[in-house]
Amino acid sequence: MTKLWAAILTVAATLAVISPSAGAASPPKPATAAELAQAVQSAGWGCDDFEANDPANTLSIGNIPKGDAGHYTIDGERSEVTVYRTKADLAAATAAGPTLACSLGKSTGTTVIRWVSGSKWVISTKSSATAPKLAKALHAKAHAYNCKRS
Repeated sequence: MTKLWAAILTVAATLAVISPSAGAASPPKPATAAELAQAVQSAGWGCDDFEANDPANTLSIGNIPKGDAGHYTIDGERSEVTVYRTKADLAAATAAGPTLACSLGKSTGTTVIRWVSGSKWVISTKSSATAPKLAKALHAKAHAYNCKRS
């Protein structure tokens, strides 16, 4: 009976981890963009087309630190993921990034920059609905920056 009970608990725990509605118990703490993509996928958000960005082709812009980055499709839209080495790197990127993204996005009519962040990572999203839902699934924080301020 004890082995049966242990097996039932194991199956229940596994289903809780892989169930899309379960979400993450706490924000993921990935070391790489691929690990973050796996966390997003485990939370039931697709991300099966993850592709790492080539560090040699990643631009370094001003004081914005480079992180381990990649991209994938989530909820029908291309999203960028970046995992930074430190919390200070994340803070520097999120302080300067929205203003820069708004400047670059003017030609495409971008009016709001949206992203989800964790301890040392960020995921960009385009639609107003995706960021809050993804943040909730990952127990993270959703952000929006109005480009009209910059």
